[in-house]
Amino acid sequence: MLDKRKINLLLFFFLFALVGVGYMILNPFINHPKFYQDSLMIVNSSRDISIGAGSYKTTSFLLAPITDSLDLIGANIYSYGQRYDLGFFFTNGVYMILFLIPMMYIWMKKMPKLNVINVFCFLVMFGLYSAFYGVPNKDFIPFVFSFISLLFYFKGFKKTSILLLVVLMSYYAALGRFYYALFAVCLILHLTIKRKSVLFILYGIGIALCYVMFNTSVFQYIYLARPSNNIDITNTWIDYPLNDHVFSGFILNRVLELVRLFFPVELLIKSVNYIPFVVFQLVTTVVTFKVLRNKKDYNPLEVVSALVVLTFTISQAIFEPDFGSYFRHKISIFPFIYILIRSHEYNFKFLRKKSPEKKKAKKGIRIFRKRIVW
Repeated sequence: MLDKRKINLLLFFFLFALVGVGYMILNPFINHPKFYQDSLMIVNSSRDISIGAGSYKTTSFLLAPITDSLDLIGANIYSYGQRYDLGFFFTNGVYMILFLIPMMYIWMKKMPKLNVINVFCFLVMFGLYSAFYGVPNKDFIPFVFSFISLLFYFKGFKKTSILLLVVLMSYYAALGRFYYALFAVCLILHLTIKRKSVLFILYGIGIALCYVMFNTSVFQYIYLARPSNNIDITNTWIDYPLNDHVFSGFILNRVLELVRLFFPVELLIKSVNYIPFVVFQLVTTVVTFKVLRNKKDYNPLEVVSALVVLTFTISQAIFEPDFGSYFRHKISIFPFIYILIRSHEYNFKFLRKKSPEKKKAKKGIRIFRKRIVW
């Protein structure tokens, strides 16, 4: 049964979705002319789901039912983005609906507490991000995996839901998007190991293994993730300050990139157009570390969501060549980002949220003082 509050929040969701529709329509006329190049490559790639097939072939295979259906009704899907006709916008609308329906379900299951910061974040998530989720894209598949994981969590299968997420992401990594394997491993480590000292030791062992394998073919996959031809179609390329082909430079560059992804303030120098994405990322970063710092003050799902954001960003820092790719790939974990920020009370003082016991104690002191005065 929907009460007045739930109806109002549902109307807010549709309002955010409507903003997304508007931006999806405007985007072809205001963005980079090669913005839809990735989507065109996906729909025209040969279809393959064998191990190591690659991200484009795998995505083309998994999205085949959607692609074939659009082709059947005459949406000119195989010339997607070449001209902005009715078929182009219809295709975008289909992908928007396929994204918004799962998000609406999560919205209804875990309704937000609206405040100024949350409203801004939702406008970015559902509005500006429509340029990324409202097109044929590689991140739709892991987004579905994240949604399925939360479905199991909502049904009470909490441990199973996390295990399912790890298994699905690992399988997807084996098909060609290798950094999801790193994401899955890091997530398992952070979920199962409670002592920070043990985590640091394990990360140290990981760095030692990197040193051993540094000159092997394994590392070529990391360098292949930074194709130099991407420089021509992105304005947010991440330049490394150190020689990336020396082990010490490689490690330090990745540590610096992790910090830069969490706090992408340098984008403000490039263009004011990045302000919404930078603010959204900063809010996500602050809330993530705040939850991880005060785990006992938050419910288990919020802690899991914070760990998903942390470990996903770690994996992106190893592989991603530019800020734009990282921002776009975050669609994969949008269900968890929503859970993380949906009802957060923003008190940025010392990045701490006071426990209920401390609040009660402080309230008691205030009442005691009032009694003395009167």
